[in-house]
Amino acid sequence: MKYFTQKLLISIALASIFITGYFTPIQAQILETGQINNKEETRINGISGGTDNHQGCGYLNATANQVIKLEDDPNFMSLSVTVDNPEASPTLFVIGSQSNTQFCAFQDQTTGQSPSISGLWAKDTYSIYVGDRNGGNYNFTLTINSSNNLIQ
Repeated sequence: MKYFTQKLLISIALASIFITGYFTPIQAQILETGQINNKEETRINGISGGTDNHQGCGYLNATANQVIKLEDDPNFMSLSVTVDNPEASPTLFVIGSQSNTQFCAFQDQTTGQSPSISGLWAKDTYSIYVGDRNGGNYNFTLTINSSNNLIQ
């Protein structure tokens, strides 16, 4: 009986962990200004796409792939996405939390140039989504560059 009770408790504990983990959304890592300004480039890997066809910017995940908190105003920043699969049609979608800023960039279908967004960014917290126009899921690399010498 003791052996059965132990197995039952272990099974319940594992089921609880599985169910809790399954229904809890994965939170994106938050990068703050100091974590990206001290480096020339920051690269983040992930899986593109999702189930939500969001405002014409492709299929996105329900949670952001990355969150960036800019604590100074203004900040130069460049975001670009690369996907090493010729069938992919990646998109880059960015939403600011306070400014209601939204950006969407597509891969150039003629040249194959990766989606990118660059310029001066206001102080805000930005949620970054890497999607796919066709609903595919592909490995991607998001490159964040905060070097001002990109615009000189």
